[in-house]
Amino acid sequence: MHFINTLDEFKTRYDLAKFMEYTNNCYDVLTSYVLENISALEISETNVVQTEEQRPDLISYNIYGTTQYWWILMHFNAFINIDNFINSVNYNISSITDLEDMYFSLKSLERLNSLDTIVEDTVDTMTIVHIAGTIITKEIPTGLIDGINQAYLLQFTPISDTDEVYLNGILQQGEGNDYTLSGRTIIFTSAPFVDSKILISYITT
Repeated sequence: MHFINTLDEFKTRYDLAKFMEYTNNCYDVLTSYVLENISALEISETNVVQTEEQRPDLISYNIYGTTQYWWILMHFNAFINIDNFINSVNYNISSITDLEDMYFSLKSLERLNSLDTIVEDTVDTMTIVHIAGTIITKEIPTGLIDGINQAYLLQFTPISDTDEVYLNGILQQGEGNDYTLSGRTIIFTSAPFVDSKILISYITT
């Protein structure tokens, strides 16, 4: 079954195409561990559909500030059709923190179970290696958050392309966009403001 597709980049973090096979003009929900885990998330709040928001995308925007969670709201509430969101109907929501924890854990499992390839320079053959490691979640790096310091130290060295850096709850882009990873050191392009919150999840050997 599919965890999260880590091979392709998608504009939207919660794009359905990441989580399940698309065949015969439809998504195969039976191939997704993600949907199983969404159903198992804890209920953080129960709300009532208001007259002006009888669409899952509008409710997603009002709650989370983005429309991308519309299908998650539907699946979490076992709503088959968008018409289920009618005035005065109760619906449950999960916290973004629980959703992100699930997302990173499943993405890490996808990477741990994926096959990486190394092409040897001296021979025209391909060596297959299995990635294995320990998942580190929500580590607070060492470093002074004073609006000047840009470098922060991790406890372990991340495996390449497994790091996820959150600054004040917002996922940062690596490879020099928002930060650069050098060994155990995270170097931000711009120094985080005073009292900023930095959390880093990654896989280490």
